[in-house]
Amino acid sequence: MKTEDYLQSARDMKFRLDAIEKERLSTMSNMIAVKSTTDYSERVQSSPRQDALENQVIRIVEQMERLDQERSRLITKRHNIIAKICKMKEGQSRRFLMDYYIECKSWQEIFDEYHYTKIESAYNLKVRAIKDFEKNNKNV
Repeated sequence: MKTEDYLQSARDMKFRLDAIEKERLSTMSNMIAVKSTTDYSERVQSSPRQDALENQVIRIVEQMERLDQERSRLITKRHNIIAKICKMKEGQSRRFLMDYYIECKSWQEIFDEYHYTKIESAYNLKVRAIKDFEKNNKNV
């Protein structure tokens, strides 16, 4: 995997983690809705509604487990990339990598924060930061 692709995967993971969090909240809402529509005092043990309700709850719990597993996997991979960036010496390259790939700042935010007036300056910084990362992490 190319270094830039490797770093880009951290940015992509951030967006995927945000999507997983939204999906988890939606799944939790579904679970609450199922729970609130259930009147436990009127249920009969052999009711077909019970089986359907149980199946729905099981599906929701399985969905939450899948989301949690994927979230844990992505967080671990992302933390590994962050650790490699943090091993770099303090400086503009390291700061750029953290801002762009980890914090997922837009190019406009980077232009403003770094006080750039030309787009070439930011792209040159990106190229230099990736090269510095490669030097520091030969096995990527």
